[in-house]
Amino acid sequence: MKKKILALLLVACTTFSCTACSTNSNQSAKEDSSITRSGQYKLDTDKLVTKLCDYKKIPITISGNYTTTDEEVESSYNSALQQLASSASTQKTPKEVTDHDVIQKDDIVKVDYTGYLGKKAFDGGAAKDVYLDVANNSEATQGTGFIDGFTADLPGKKVGEKVSSKMKFPKEYGNKDLAGKEVTFKFKIKGIYKLEEGKEVKPEEVTDDMVAQVYGAQYNVATKDQLKNEIKNSLDQQKDQSKYADTVNATKEYVIKNSKITVPKKYLDLRLKEYEKAFINENCKSTGLKKFAKNYGTSVKEIRSQWKKSQTEQIKFELAFAAIAKKEKIKVSDDEYNAYIQSLISNSNGTWSKENDVYKYFGAGNAKEGKTYIKALVKAQKTVDKVSKQAKVTEQPQQTTQGKVAQ
Repeated sequence: MKKKILALLLVACTTFSCTACSTNSNQSAKEDSSITRSGQYKLDTDKLVTKLCDYKKIPITISGNYTTTDEEVESSYNSALQQLASSASTQKTPKEVTDHDVIQKDDIVKVDYTGYLGKKAFDGGAAKDVYLDVANNSEATQGTGFIDGFTADLPGKKVGEKVSSKMKFPKEYGNKDLAGKEVTFKFKIKGIYKLEEGKEVKPEEVTDDMVAQVYGAQYNVATKDQLKNEIKNSLDQQKDQSKYADTVNATKEYVIKNSKITVPKKYLDLRLKEYEKAFINENCKSTGLKKFAKNYGTSVKEIRSQWKKSQTEQIKFELAFAAIAKKEKIKVSDDEYNAYIQSLISNSNGTWSKENDVYKYFGAGNAKEGKTYIKALVKAQKTVDKVSKQAKVTEQPQQTTQGKVAQ
């Protein structure tokens, strides 16, 4: 159990707060003493990678279940039907009313809406066929709340009207591009509804309409057959991603194990210092690392020992594949680099809104060094992809803890 906890601690800080190695010569002792950030450290891969293994067509073995079975699809599909049935049993159903067409403050209203920052519609600010609980400023069937004032201008408006309403996002809103900003939402009023109590639904009674109501808007899935196909596709993608990750990891391990690589102590110490600072800021700034470790049944000493091991392997990976990239003359195009940066921003849940935010994070506060590190990391990843595609891969079934083949 303790090993599992330590493994979780290793990935809790999802990125390395460190900067790129360069191909300049090593520092003198005087220069070395003045270095306070890993990004200032100059690394010479020719001197540090004293032996580089034969990395072409390397033999590696991966273990896992990389093919989706009918049983897995059926199990996931039945689970989805069970969830839909449970949701339908408790969820109230909107039913259109015809006795009035002017919105009252306690009405449920069906709308399409689009949000604008200035004159431009912003990402994530539009939806169709949404049922709004005007009185509670929320989505009627799920209870999801909206920003203050979202439904305030709807009472008194008629079905068929278009309404333009100004409001402001809270300063603490997760998306930095919208936090504290005044925006305009434009509504198209499509009907007035009331909610009827749901009745018990069994999994076999789930209908295409129920599927469409839950999955239609986001996944374009409108029938049970489409849901099953989507589940199959999703499982296939997961298997492919798992196989890719296992192949890449096995490639890294082989190259590192069969090469001779020196990790400078000063550089490792700086990386560890930056890693620990980033980890504390993201996970235990208020409690401190000692209490955090105690809560997880481990110690600061054990955590730091695991960090040292993982960072040493990470640096060896960067050095080894920088050396391979140099030999193979591998380059990263602007399009590849920009796509990587944009993927980091889009997957950061609002943590980063512009490139400079990313650079500062990866550069321990220094944007220039962060940019250098990311460029080196993208090149190393492109290189390991190339080496892994050339590898001679042997696949083995996944083993259980008892040594039996997993079904």
